[in-house]
Amino acid sequence: MKNKISLAFRKTVGLLKSEKGASAIEIAGAAIIAIVLAMIILNAYTGIFSDTIIPGIKSKIAEMFAVK
Repeated sequence: MKNKISLAFRKTVGLLKSEKGASAIEIAGAAIIAIVLAMIILNAYTGIFSDTIIPGIKSKIAEMFAVK
């Protein structure tokens, strides 16, 4: 049991000391992919709620939340 704990501790220390990580290019690539996906989702969302795909949805939503 003591050996398992010391082995786990040594693995953890080894991971913390390692200098492997993502480069700036990898981070920039992931950021660009995230931005592009967000733009696609936003475009789809606005397309769904536009008057061409679901006509009259804006007026129905306004009626639902209208204070009378």
